[in-house]
Amino acid sequence: MRTKSDRPYQVEERAVDVLAFGPDRAVYGWHEPISSKPYTPEGLKAWRREGSPKLCPARGCDTNLPAYSSADLKLGLELADGLKPTLTELRALPTEPVALRSRLLESCAREEAAEREAWLREAVSGLISSPATPGTRAAAYLLLARAPGAEVVDGVAGTFGLDGLAVRFATEQIVIDRGTGRLLGKQGLTPEGAVWRAEIVRSMGWSDVRPVPPAGCVRCTARL
Repeated sequence: MRTKSDRPYQVEERAVDVLAFGPDRAVYGWHEPISSKPYTPEGLKAWRREGSPKLCPARGCDTNLPAYSSADLKLGLELADGLKPTLTELRALPTEPVALRSRLLESCAREEAAEREAWLREAVSGLISSPATPGTRAAAYLLLARAPGAEVVDGVAGTFGLDGLAVRFATEQIVIDRGTGRLLGKQGLTPEGAVWRAEIVRSMGWSDVRPVPPAGCVRCTARL
């Protein structure tokens, strides 16, 4: 995330988020701050002129809380208001766009067409970063590309290291690897189209290793 402040430099904050679901209905999740630093050459010089003060949140800022639960883990599979599938239901969602749209809208209580489309976009946006099957995620990409206000852009600028094919909306864009279809991340956009926030997908897949939350992490495990 890139933030503004009353200081003569802007700061880029980085953190790691982990969310994992186990076959025994256990869910694990935590947020761990990593670093805060100026992100432009001019900002870096201004920061150094001030004596390079420590910037937080970052690793080591709070020794009593190095990592913490970032959300209510019992809501980990909630895709939109009224749509909270079980892991089994999520894995059984359709892999064809029209059928997926129909299935998702069965859970939508909105009456107005515009509200239903906004609800659907929220659900589909959550779906592509969930433990859904690759086929369901591919169908979700197509639904996003066809959503009202969507624009498909190839070769987006690699801000935060994300360079690929994007499905762009007014306030965000979803970046996909053009060769594999893998989700690279989601970027928040300013009204002028500048990227100020990014969720970068470092890895997403199945593992035989049970996640181990950082020491002292409170409420970082739960059961669905």
